[in-house]
Amino acid sequence: MEGRFPPLDSAKVEPARLEQRGLQFRPAVLVVQAGTPVIFPNRDPIYHSVFSYSEARKFDLGRYRPGEEPPAVVFDKPGTITLFCEVHDHMRGAIVVVDTPHFARSDAQGNFRLEGLPAG
Repeated sequence: MEGRFPPLDSAKVEPARLEQRGLQFRPAVLVVQAGTPVIFPNRDPIYHSVFSYSEARKFDLGRYRPGEEPPAVVFDKPGTITLFCEVHDHMRGAIVVVDTPHFARSDAQGNFRLEGLPAG
């Protein structure tokens, strides 16, 4: 949904989680509103790293141990951020940052429901 929405205060928002588990980013695609912090916990028994060279948000968390959770990264600019693991070349993920609080993820059949929409 498009429109003018108040900016998100990242200090007051519960961080989203994008785990590394089973040598994959889970979920493979995460959608968040601009201003959302995201944490990247390592749930595998091996080292991982998370980084992106995407224009919307460049960052590099470096390598970290199993069970570690590096500091949250705030995604404050709309766009698609492609994620990589420096340790495991096959790992790819994405964060889609949107300007609206109104978005949904579809189920396996492609159905979705938008809740709390403003009138009009």
